[in-house]
Amino acid sequence: LRAAPAGAHAFLRALPPPTTSGDDLLDELEAALGIWHRKEIDARLSEIEAAILPTYRALPKLSSGRLSAASSRYLLHRFFASTRNWYVRGFDNGGDAWDAASPTSVFQVQSSGHAGEIFERRLDGEGLSLRETAALAATLESLAQEEDAARLCEAYRVAGVGDDGGHPDEAGVEAVVDAYMVMYMTR
Repeated sequence: LRAAPAGAHAFLRALPPPTTSGDDLLDELEAALGIWHRKEIDARLSEIEAAILPTYRALPKLSSGRLSAASSRYLLHRFFASTRNWYVRGFDNGGDAWDAASPTSVFQVQSSGHAGEIFERRLDGEGLSLRETAALAATLESLAQEEDAARLCEAYRVAGVGDDGGHPDEAGVEAVVDAYMVMYMTR
């Protein structure tokens, strides 16, 4: 028996990223997180898609043309490390090989577990498209922004600054920064 010769072009061809509108994903995220998060996510989608597209194209894909859990973890790790200098627990490989652990595990730390379930369901199905991966990154940015804003408000409250509605003096700003850093380091 002889196998028919195969050309390298068929083996090495790049799969085009699946095209989906993503509106259903945004609708699900709005239901889980609220309209404010949807607007924040939607505002960042195109920019994040453009930023991750070269890496997305270079990564191995599932037969569906979408990213596996390991590939999406790697892509998100690269994106956050290069754009935000964030090293997100659950995205880095910790010195080990990139395994199939889900990138949605970062949602377990947040109170927004339902958002993680939305992405997990898609990842378990056919993998993540370019738009879904960008939406996952935008969702995490939005949640981090909300968490930081809440921490800053709490720092103002703990420092007793801003109760009168005016701007704090230098000592008040230092008290807020100290309170914020204590909260940040002990979380």
